[in-house]
Amino acid sequence: MRKILILVIKIKILFNIRSLYLFYYMKSITSFKNFGTFTVAFLITFNLSSQTIHNISDPEDLTALSSTLGAGDTVILANGDYSSDARIKFSPTTGTSAMPITFRAATPGGIKFTGGLQMSIGGDYVIVDGFYWQGGYGSSKVIEFRDGTDYANNSTIQNCAMDGLTVHPDDIEDGTSVKHNWIHMYGSYSTVINCSFMNKTNAGNIILLDLSYNADNSCDEVGHTISNNYFYKEPPLKTVALVFRLDPKGHNTHFES
Repeated sequence: MRKILILVIKIKILFNIRSLYLFYYMKSITSFKNFGTFTVAFLITFNLSSQTIHNISDPEDLTALSSTLGAGDTVILANGDYSSDARIKFSPTTGTSAMPITFRAATPGGIKFTGGLQMSIGGDYVIVDGFYWQGGYGSSKVIEFRDGTDYANNSTIQNCAMDGLTVHPDDIEDGTSVKHNWIHMYGSYSTVINCSFMNKTNAGNIILLDLSYNADNSCDEVGHTISNNYFYKEPPLKTVALVFRLDPKGHNTHFES
């Protein structure tokens, strides 16, 4: 038993487990049964301690970083104003309900995207938190809950604001109305919550729930939630400020704003 305790202590030091609970718990091991319980506790604690915080100073760095992220990881973008009009991708595949993967601002309100930055969100259990899109020219889908055919599921946009994004004048022809969707939702069980949408001036949707892609999947319930959001100076009704496109199967979506 002494050899086992020495081995456990060495493992503890090797992986730098920062848990005083484990240290004191080792002292109470008096049987193989207790050792098995300790081993489970050790593995759980080690799993939690493996979460990583990634700090980036350019939003475009997220695309390359995305595929390397593990469950529970957080990517923090440094405060500042960013004029990029690129499409960045956030589509990690390892998030879980208990350990989602988060992309957030260093401090709430500390970041502005002023150039119409676009974002594709894919994978499962990802969170986008605390960004402010202020002006700029976006694409027809500024934020979309998919990366190609990789649809986002159980994912969330929260505490964000979109204000005054519009279509570039060069893309507008006389006598036509160019549709410009700010958030385009695919997948299932995703959420838009505690966000603000302001000063949309052109045609298109603020939030579009597009379920037509799901016709071949025969999913009984899509289950998106749109809750506790603020809408200010939406476009005239004829431009369609909000659209929920439901197929005849009657998929479930909760709307509360």
